This record gives sequence, C-alpha cells and structure tokens, in this order.
Amino acid sequence: MKNINEELKKLQSIELDMLQELKKICTKHDLKYYIIGGTLLGAKRHGGFIPWDDDIDVAMPRKDYDSFISIAKKELVHPYKINHYTLEDSDPTKYVAGVVNSDVIVYEDRASEFSQNLWIDILPIDALPNSWLGMRMFKFRTYYYRALSGFVNIDKIRNIKRKWYEVALIKFAQIIPIGKILNLFKIRIKMDKMFRKQNYLKANFVGTFLGRYGFHEVVPKSYFGEGTMIEFEGIPFNAPEKLEEYLTHMYGDYMQLPPEDKRNPHIVKVEYKNKRKEEK
Repeated sequence: MKNINEELKKLQSIELDMLQELKKICTKHDLKYYIIGGTLLGAKRHGGFIPWDDDIDVAMPRKDYDSFISIAKKELVHPYKINHYTLEDSDPTKYVAGVVNSDVIVYEDRASEFSQNLWIDILPIDALPNSWLGMRMFKFRTYYYRALSGFVNIDKIRNIKRKWYEVALIKFAQIIPIGKILNLFKIRIKMDKMFRKQNYLKANFVGTFLGRYGFHEVVPKSYFGEGTMIEFEGIPFNAPEKLEEYLTHMYGDYMQLPPEDKRNPHIVKVEYKNKRKEEK
C-alpha cells in the first residue's frame, strides 16, 4: 500500500465502524459475541488496533452465529452486508460469515492475485465431544473437510508459514487439480451439520477451530464464559471472560512485541469505489 501508515489508519477507521455496526445488532437482539485473536491482543496490549494489523476478528457461539446471519441479512444497509456461503450475492468460497463493506475493495497476498470487499471475519464457536475417541474422530473429520475445501480454493491460499503436511497437500492439489471435481457447497453443508450435532451446553472444550490456528484455538469453555468488556479504540466491546488465560494460550507472552520483520499487514492494495458512479 502507498503511504502505508495513512492508508492503514483509514482502513482501521472503516473497520471500527463495521465492528460497531455488528455490536449494535448483537446488543439489540441479545446475541453473544466476543472480540478474539489479534483484535483482542491489540485491545489488551495497545488499547486498540495492533499498529500494523489490518483486520478484525469476532467470534460467536454457533447458535448466536446462525441467528446473526439471518438477522444481519435484513438489517444491514449499504454499504454493509452480510456474506455467507448459503446466501445469494455472497462469496461462495468463504466458509465463515463476515460483515462486508461493498464500497472498499482490498487486495491480499495470496497464491494468485486475489481481491474482495473489506471484511470482518465472524468465526463460529463450536463444541468438541467430551470423550477422547469422539474428539479424535471429530478432529479427523474436520481436517478432512478443511483439506477438501482447500483443494477447491487452492488459488486463494494465503502465503503464510505452514506445517509440513499442509505444504505437501497444497503441492499435491497444485499438481493434480482435484478441486475441480469437488462440490464446495456440499462440503460446507456436511461440515456445518457435523458441527451443529455437538452439544455446546454440555461441552468442556470449545473453539474457533476453523480459524488460522486450527485446533490450537480450542480452549476450556469457561475461557469465553459470559464475557467481559474491554476498550478497543476507546469503545467497549465484549471479550472472553478469562481474557488473560485466552491470550496466554493463543500467544504465550502476549505483551512481547514480535520482531519488526513480522509486523506486516495482510492487505497490499486498497481501492475505494466512486460513489457518484454508483448512484447513476
């Protein structure tokens, strides 16, 4: 991005407005949400955005997540809208829901040139089976569905450091285009059906295991709890109740800044639509 600091602050300001819109709907309809990941880390360590971060992460228990998608479809107004693979006029390649700003287009560092509308990820918090065998089978099936989804979306893979077996699967899919014969929609439906079968109320462990860190994002359910308020850019938002335990689990010594060469935004270019042209 040109003038990266100025452009990044502009993006962050727009994303903050989007987050407040999400909060407004959740508050109005008594839906549980939590800021998580880098957003929570930024709130705790910086009082707001991590200075070089260009995205926002939110999570909701599966029941609230499903309700939010249904409600946001009706209540969000231009330039905002809800994106989910089950809805018309949405990006079918994305599994998790998101609040989208249709006036802003961003380009990310991916395997091939990739652009999309500015987006706030909303990750579902799902439960794991309590038994050892049930958990093992659940993890296997989740990895299986994620691998199939990755085969279909092979050109949109992020350029990040990965485990050896992930690298091997990506190389395989690039050589043998198995994704062309797979039905992504059916894969998503089967995955959702599996997740919804789990009993959230009786679960010991829950997590956003479809996030970047996979099953590392699984924590005791008490970590989320009812939540606790924390200020993010001067505005209170709900966060995991045991936020220090959550952050320590996710990042270790979370107050320690990463090396300077790791402080890079995901977005490499931004375009803003001409509103006058849209009105004609």
